[in-house]
Amino acid sequence: MDLNEQYIQENALILLKGLWYSELPPIINFDDFSDCILNVLDDIENQNTECYSFDNEYFVTEFKNISSPPYIRRPGVEGITYYDFKHNKSLREMQLPNLKHYLAFIYNTLLMYDDIFQELYMNNLNRNYVTASNSYLMFEKTFEIQTEYDDSSYEIEAGIFAEKNNKITGSAMLHRNRKLYYNKQDSYLYKMKIDLESFFPNLYTHYFHRIYNMEPFLSLEFPEKYFKFLDTFHQKINDNQTKGIPAGVFSSHVAAELCMLCVDYQINNLISGKNISYVRYVDDFTFFSNSQELLEDLKFQVQQILNGFRLRINGNKTEILPCVFDYPTIDIEELKTHFSWMLNPETKLFMDSHLITFKKYIAKLLTEKNTSQIKTLLTWFAKKINNNQLEFINTEYDCFSYLIQLSQTNNLLSSKAYHVINAIIKCSENKEVLLNKLLSISNDIDLKFPNTILQIWHYYVITNNCDSELIKKLIDRLNTSNNNPIILSAMVSSGKNANKDLFLYIKNSYTSLSGANNWKSEIMHSKYWLPLFVIRLKDTHDYEHWFNSNNYPDILKNFSL
Repeated sequence: MDLNEQYIQENALILLKGLWYSELPPIINFDDFSDCILNVLDDIENQNTECYSFDNEYFVTEFKNISSPPYIRRPGVEGITYYDFKHNKSLREMQLPNLKHYLAFIYNTLLMYDDIFQELYMNNLNRNYVTASNSYLMFEKTFEIQTEYDDSSYEIEAGIFAEKNNKITGSAMLHRNRKLYYNKQDSYLYKMKIDLESFFPNLYTHYFHRIYNMEPFLSLEFPEKYFKFLDTFHQKINDNQTKGIPAGVFSSHVAAELCMLCVDYQINNLISGKNISYVRYVDDFTFFSNSQELLEDLKFQVQQILNGFRLRINGNKTEILPCVFDYPTIDIEELKTHFSWMLNPETKLFMDSHLITFKKYIAKLLTEKNTSQIKTLLTWFAKKINNNQLEFINTEYDCFSYLIQLSQTNNLLSSKAYHVINAIIKCSENKEVLLNKLLSISNDIDLKFPNTILQIWHYYVITNNCDSELIKKLIDRLNTSNNNPIILSAMVSSGKNANKDLFLYIKNSYTSLSGANNWKSEIMHSKYWLPLFVIRLKDTHDYEHWFNSNNYPDILKNFSL
């Protein structure tokens, strides 16, 4: 590949950002790695690494030098597990895959860019294969968007990967999704929504290789090795298991979307000639028709197609509704009517009356179960504070306390609420009081929300606003309920030899978990790879002569701040 090509450089960084779930706090600023990722790709292409095996076309075929932790199936690596919240208040398991493996995914995906992705999305002869999907992988044309907060304008170029964890491409996807959805809905009277049961946990990795021999890929004659790689890659990052792939990472989105394009192909053949329209977003299917009976019969035929992929319809989430009741959950104009001052760059005095109006409006939305509207409002609020355009008049602590309540009352709002909490602390003259309040509820957070987005944000906000002495105290009180590797990563301090206690804690935690003495060769293939990676980024000290040894993956040594 030509690393001097602008689209390769942009896509390399977009794919790297795709490692990080959008609801997680910004512990790593991936924009700092724009040059690093190009150096990594150059080293991989020139085979200046001991991490991978290659074929004669420089394609990564296998992973080398894997010392698996003894508690997982060899030769797999351990992902970092955490949990997001569902609408029914249950938990959705999420994972961060091992970076050493994810870099091979980035490289192989860019190497196959022309042969697969450009051919699938940019070739007009193949456009019919992707027109039912609202979870597409690439923007097929260039267009301009404006952000809803400050009307900033951005141009999205054709051929850029559509990665929703990226601010700009995520906004562009939302714009395109709305347009396609309503084009498909047209003037049909009814819609049937179908959701799949535990989609990502039920995807078998072997199907990613198997779809190579299915339509539309059979006719397109794409390179088989990429499909085989997706199978191998997803096995290795999942403890060497074949069932289930991690949610919240772009590599899973790519594999799942390619698989579901085969489902789209069969569904489009099924509804051909019938008065039915169809659109899909990942595993959410929506069918439109003027006949409820036609839609009802279609459900069983769709399940027959899904049987071929060992997937099941979630009967509890299947319903037929009149399209006339279908409208966007986010009403920007309504928000502007009630909170126009949030979009005004002039400083706003935030008094009791404004806090009451704010709380009443959110209470109304909570009753209506419209969390999307609340998320948008909280995003506006955080930006207003971060831009130093809001002055609290005897309302700072009350607003701060309310947001703590909100984050725990409706967990879907936890990350957005903590965005605002973080903004308030950063601009506050009473930072110590606010931090002490967060510290005082930490035990409750650990007990009620272990390994969740809420707990991760809670500790991120504390460590992002406190001094090194407080971080040391937090490390001293670490236990099994608050030692998620993402939380540990938030505790990393900048400066030479600034992370001695944290490094020792991580090492001891791994050796206690594994019961092995081979921690130096194994630990970067465990869930602790992330905090160790962040320590190396922020701290030049070579703890126990390990960071500069052969046990630290050579491909990760390219990364620096």
